[in-house]
Amino acid sequence: MDFYLRTRKDPNNSSHEGKPPTFWGQGENDLAIESNGDISLVQGVECLKQSMAKILVTDAGANTFFPAYGAGLQDLIGQKMDIDYLRAQIKLEIIDALRIYQYINKNNPDLDEQIETLTAIRIRNVYIDGFDVSFNVITRAGNSVSSLVLPVGN
Repeated sequence: MDFYLRTRKDPNNSSHEGKPPTFWGQGENDLAIESNGDISLVQGVECLKQSMAKILVTDAGANTFFPAYGAGLQDLIGQKMDIDYLRAQIKLEIIDALRIYQYINKNNPDLDEQIETLTAIRIRNVYIDGFDVSFNVITRAGNSVSSLVLPVGN
């Protein structure tokens, strides 16, 4: 699943046109549209993909009921810092957010919706207005799940 990070520089920027209004996945929020047009809740690996996307695009502290939920990835966009330090910060934000997700989801009976291991984080490109990162996790049921984080401008 690909999902998009929104930049804070210009929220009315025309580059947002054509992107999902919620900036994750296909605009889904634990929902799937079936081939016959019916709406259903996603489960398993698809739910995990959406959940990972949501926690990574949510600003840390934005959820008043659970302030630890979220990541600081948007805050890193446009920062002037050493490229190696920026790469390390991106990785730390993803790792921390996925740890929070694991904690929140630890009692979920669906093992495909729980993260067992983060196996890879690859920072593919860093741009002035964002970055794209791919990562892979293994679920507690043993399935491999990959995601790609993209800046809105791409």
